[in-house]
Amino acid sequence: MRDQFPNNLLIRILSVQPNRSIFLNVMKVSFPVIALSVLFVMVQIYFVITFFPWTYPDRFYYLFITSPIIAAITAAMLAIPLVWLNMEVVHQVQRQQKLVEQASDQLEKNIEQRTRFIGYVSHEIRNPLNGIIGITDSLDASDLDEEYKSKFKLLKDASLDLGAILNDILDLSKIDSGALNMNPMPTNLIHVISDLQDFWMPRAESKGLTMRLKVSEKFPPWIYIDPSRFRQVANNLLSNALKYTDKGYVEVTLDCDKDLKTAVYSVLDSGPGIPNNLREAIFDPYYQVPNVLDVPQKIGTGLGLPIARQLAEQMGGDVWIRSTVMKGSHFSFSFDINEVAPSDIPEEVIPSLNMDFTGKTVLVVDDVQTNLLVASEMLKKLGFEVETAINGAQAITILDKRQFDCVLLDDDLGDMRGHQVLEQVKQIQEKTRFISYTGNILDSHKQRSYKLGMHGFIAKPVRMSTLKNELDRVFG
Repeated sequence: MRDQFPNNLLIRILSVQPNRSIFLNVMKVSFPVIALSVLFVMVQIYFVITFFPWTYPDRFYYLFITSPIIAAITAAMLAIPLVWLNMEVVHQVQRQQKLVEQASDQLEKNIEQRTRFIGYVSHEIRNPLNGIIGITDSLDASDLDEEYKSKFKLLKDASLDLGAILNDILDLSKIDSGALNMNPMPTNLIHVISDLQDFWMPRAESKGLTMRLKVSEKFPPWIYIDPSRFRQVANNLLSNALKYTDKGYVEVTLDCDKDLKTAVYSVLDSGPGIPNNLREAIFDPYYQVPNVLDVPQKIGTGLGLPIARQLAEQMGGDVWIRSTVMKGSHFSFSFDINEVAPSDIPEEVIPSLNMDFTGKTVLVVDDVQTNLLVASEMLKKLGFEVETAINGAQAITILDKRQFDCVLLDDDLGDMRGHQVLEQVKQIQEKTRFISYTGNILDSHKQRSYKLGMHGFIAKPVRMSTLKNELDRVFG
């Protein structure tokens, strides 16, 4: 990529291809020199033939002797500007290429610094956000009157929206830096979209919407795909439909072509629709649909659809829309089908193992008191006996004295890193499951956690369902 960039810049500067630019610029100077040299030779021949009172052989002999001299003089006249111009053009190209390489290096450093900054800010914001979402999840709103139930719902929805905005910003940074990777694996896609429907069904019911799911009978049960990235695109389309549709229905369909090469996930709704002139604009980053249909604007960054399209393209497909104003929208997401061979199909995983954690012990280690409170409340509801530590030193002291079934370990504990705690106690806690409990959700950090010996990974802000699923997986 870098090798192509300077060449493209050179083309823009000189308006020609690099290998042609030297030739054309040389010719611009060479043609006048050659023309003058030819003219000089012709004048000499005319002068000799006309004015020299010699016989014909004498004149021919004179021209035969002097022509090489004239040719040598002409070559010298031509060579000097050619050499000079060639060296000048080469030096110019080298200077431009060096400037471009320096700019490219600086750009890479800026992207890396921005990604690191966004990751740091994301980590710091996720700690208080984890407190808000965790506490609202743990509270029981059933005894509240209608006014407070409405306010409680607004608080919960706002915290979830903020979490979604953080994820969008982080994903956009990954896309810009080329760090957004796909991890295809055998996936039962029907289970994935069924789980999505179950997750969003309460939101649909609270708005009085009918929610339907249709899956083609010929769709293969297992395909190779990155389940988290597919879920991200599908979730974005479905959540948008539920956000903008106030009455009627939302329908999800999963279909494929007869050759089982391409699949299409679609979301149809009876919402306000999108005007024709805005159907491509909504895929531009940060774009917000103007209030042209007397529909109140919704909270968002304008990043969801652009990110969804980028992810779809990495899966071999695209995202597009068909819409009729005031009748609804039809968003579609296509992707390649790569069927899983029967020998590679994993054993069916029960969506909810419903494991009983009653009596199991867990140590939660985090330097933020709110995070300790949130995790402790959730774990107690699952049946765990919970103990907490506010830093790495305290955690090591506790782990030296007693055995635990599980340890939730924050990555940054103030006095040390989480993996340093693991390194010091893993010999005496051989049967303990260690789970990284962190605000750093970068894929590289997740993989690094597993390499350092973690058995699981939970990103903040944590939901009860996410915590339960990861604990089921780790203990199952």
